[in-house]
Formats: sequence, structure tokens, C-alpha cells
Amino acid sequence: MTRLRRVPSVLLFLLLGLILGGCQNSGKTSRGPVRPLQEVSVTTPVFRDFPIYIKTPGMVLPFEEADLFSWVTGFVGDVPVDIGSKVRKGDILATIHVPDLSNRFLKALASFQLKLVVLKRYQRSILESPDVVSQGEVDQAKALYLESLAELHQLAKVLQLTVIRAPFTGTITRRFINTGDLTRAAGSGGQHSTPLFRIENTDLVRVSVDLPQPYVNMIRPGAPATIQLVEPHVTMTGTISLISGSLNRISKTMPIQAVFDNPAHILKPGMFVSVGMLLRTLPHVLTIPDRAIVSQDKHPVVYVVSSANRIMIRPVRLGEDDGVRVQVMEGLSPTDRVVTRGKHEVMAGDEILPRMEQP
Repeated sequence: MTRLRRVPSVLLFLLLGLILGGCQNSGKTSRGPVRPLQEVSVTTPVFRDFPIYIKTPGMVLPFEEADLFSWVTGFVGDVPVDIGSKVRKGDILATIHVPDLSNRFLKALASFQLKLVVLKRYQRSILESPDVVSQGEVDQAKALYLESLAELHQLAKVLQLTVIRAPFTGTITRRFINTGDLTRAAGSGGQHSTPLFRIENTDLVRVSVDLPQPYVNMIRPGAPATIQLVEPHVTMTGTISLISGSLNRISKTMPIQAVFDNPAHILKPGMFVSVGMLLRTLPHVLTIPDRAIVSQDKHPVVYVVSSANRIMIRPVRLGEDDGVRVQVMEGLSPTDRVVTRGKHEVMAGDEILPRMEQP
């Protein structure tokens, strides 16, 4: 009887051990694998000279441009140029036929020659026979000669105006006439005159910019300006050449112009471009990449890694921003490790694995 009573006790202890062992094993399985630390990229603030740039829209203008009019009334003759023609200063662009102008010039020339002969004859006669020719007759012959000379000069100028020449080296960008068209003298008879051509010099170009009011006292003549084009992918460098010195009273902007060399004629008049201008350079200021900045409650903060590799949130006061780096005026020191990438995957207090960015 005693032996049979001990068997249940032994079984009871074995069963209790199995239950406790199963509970321990199930507890270990519920914890699962340990999650690896989140990797983030970090950098340190650096002191550097910090150029302050501004980017603003601008419009490309020719360095020189002119609408060419006729100063005589007549019919269009030869037109040896067309849109796109490259011309040099003094090249003939068109001729204007003025009826009877040639005949009038020839008559004036003949009259001038006759009066010149008469004047010389009177001058010789008064020297050889002063009793035959009076001084008054000599003076009258001289007056008629000068009058004829003036008329001849006037007709010669008109003849010159019948030939339209290029006032400077450039490209014909507009043509408003055809052979045989009647063209009127500019401003004659109160009628509106139509231009014959438009010529533009684009070997150099002006880029007109309306500079916002906060920057008008920072810009200086000779300051560098740049244009970056997408197609073709080139960067062009010019200089600030003209500053108006007066603001538009409505837009509160000041017109300025930068001049760029344009030998390949990549910049076309009328194009809109983004112009970068150097305003000033701040010496030896603390800067960080602008991608490290986070906005929190409308205030700038950065994520800083502590000595224990944990995330801390640090408010900062920022200064100038050039689109790549930003000036830090308060909140950081050169020894701080600032998170630049991976900051959106971590929170304050998280332990992380920092990786230092290559400069």
C-alpha cells in the first residue's frame, strides 16, 4: 500500500517540471530577435568664408538693337539681306528709288559748276579791270555760288539716304519690306512710318534683372553674375554692368543689367533665365549642410548625436542660406555631430549607429 501511494507523488513532480519548463521556453520565444541599430549619416559644422548669392529671374536683351527706317519717300529697290543674315557695320541692306532725284542732283551739279565759273571770271576781272566789274557784282556771284553749293550738298545727302546701311555689326532679326514697296520718310506728313529692318548685336548680351529691395545696397558694378542653362548644360559668367539706382515705386525692385559674352549665340534675346549674383562674402562663419535642417513647430532644429550615440534635438538660429549650406548663428559648435541623412527614421532618445560623411 505504501509503495502505490509514492508513485503518484513522483508523477506529480515530473508533471510540474514539464509545465514550468514549457513556460520558460515560451517566454524566451516571445522576445524574438534583437532589432539592429538605425544607421544615420552625420557631419560636423565647419568654419568657412560664406559667399552670399541671390538667384532671380532675368530676361536676355541684345547688347545693341535698332529698328531701321527710311528717311526718304520712294520705292524699295534691291534687298540683299533677309532674316538671319549676318552683316557688318556699313554693309548695304537695301536701296530706295526716289523718282527724279538723280535728275535734280545732275541739274544742281550743272548749276553749281556754272556759278563757279562765273565767280572765278568776276574775281579775275576785278583784279585785271576794276573799272569794268564792281565789287558788288563779285559779291553777288559769290552768294549765288554758295547757294548752289548748299543745294548740291543737300541733294547729295538725300542720295546717301537712299542707301540703307547697317549701323553696327549684327544680325537681321526682322524684315518688314519687299522689293517694290512704297516707303515713306520717317515722320513725314504726320504719318506713322514702318521700319524696314530690325538689327541686333548678340555677340554680347544684356540680361535685365529686377533686384528686390533688400539687396539693392549690396550689389556693386563689376560683381560676378552667372547663368546655368539646362540645354545645353553650360554655365555662363558675366559681370554686373549697369545699376539704375532707383526703385520701381510699385514693385519695389531696382532694374540692373549684367553683360555676358555670347560668341556661340546660345543666349537668345527674349529668353528668360535664372541669374545668380554674388552680393557679398561673410568671413569665417559656422556652416552646416542645409539638408540637416528640420522644421519643428515652425522653428528650425537639428538632430545631434550625443557621446552615447543617442539622438538629441537642438534648436538653432540660422543666418544666410546659399541653397547648399546655411550659416548657423547659435545652437551648435564645431565638435557637434549633426545628422544629415536618416533623420526622419529616428526620434529623440533613440540609440543609433552614426556614420561620418566624407567631406
